[in-house]
Amino acid sequence: STIQWQPKKFEEPKKVRQPYPAGADQPETHMTMINWLLNDRPLAPVEEITVTVLDHLLMGTSSAILRKTLMESGLGDAITGGGLMSELMQGTFSVGLKGVAPENVDKVEELIIETLNKVTEEGFSEDAIAASMNTIEFDMREFNTGSFPKGLSLMLGSMREWIYDRSPTEALKFEEPLNELKASIAESGSKVFQDMIREFMLENNHRTTIEMYPSKTLEEEQLKAERERLLKIKESLSEEQLQAIIDKTITLKKLQAAEDPPEARATIPKLDLSDLKREVTEYPIEVIENEADSGVTFVKHELGSTSGIAYANLAVDVSGLPLEDVPLLPLFTRIMMENGAGDLDS
Repeated sequence: STIQWQPKKFEEPKKVRQPYPAGADQPETHMTMINWLLNDRPLAPVEEITVTVLDHLLMGTSSAILRKTLMESGLGDAITGGGLMSELMQGTFSVGLKGVAPENVDKVEELIIETLNKVTEEGFSEDAIAASMNTIEFDMREFNTGSFPKGLSLMLGSMREWIYDRSPTEALKFEEPLNELKASIAESGSKVFQDMIREFMLENNHRTTIEMYPSKTLEEEQLKAERERLLKIKESLSEEQLQAIIDKTITLKKLQAAEDPPEARATIPKLDLSDLKREVTEYPIEVIENEADSGVTFVKHELGSTSGIAYANLAVDVSGLPLEDVPLLPLFTRIMMENGAGDLDS
């Protein structure tokens, strides 16, 4: 089946108000979120990477301008909306706040638009762009999937293009468009991101603002409507039809509780001891004493490919540290890694 492109056709942004079920002891605060349909045409590879970096600049860290502005506004309790969603054929961008007082709902939308306008006028700082570019590039190069199988991650990554009848390998390629984006930044700085905000967000009327307000009765109303609907269905069935549903339910439960037969379990791939190497893999190690007359011993491991990433670990001898200061080491290392310095953000 072919998924059709949905055109951006709103003549003006839309607003929708809907209730959400709230308990008797819950505060009567609202949730509000702005959502954009970003594109109604295929994005070039460089545009896809650009919008990913833009999302990081706006929302990716606690010091990102849109996230920070919303959190420090005092208009709500927490961010809602994950920013960019690019897994579907057409990308969306969503951001808002929950825990909003009723009188502040419109102020949230105004603040978001105001912040985006400010960015298009002033741009992003060189440091912010460099930090986001480094983060996104490192993530793409390392492709660290943790304990999740890397092969499966590659397959899922390719599905984003494949399911829409596009090349499955295009979604995994980033070197050429990344270099293109770097060249654009080197030539005009923040302009490429400012232009994208202007085109895809500020000048894009295909936008909805969703406001969710609390209702103490909604849950009971929904349960009542469901009970009535099911009762009507039941009353429309004959005794034979009801018994057939009961019999099928019993059969399903038996199937779910039954163990798989040995021949079915045998189809599951597994490793035997014979599939594992008994020899320990040894990697080449080069030890350099007093590297560059620094007094530091340098241990170098040359690996076949690290996707252009150099991994460096610095080990410091703390054997001379007084025993009573040892409990402070975890706090000291955390301060070194996570705190800002002076007027610098963390």
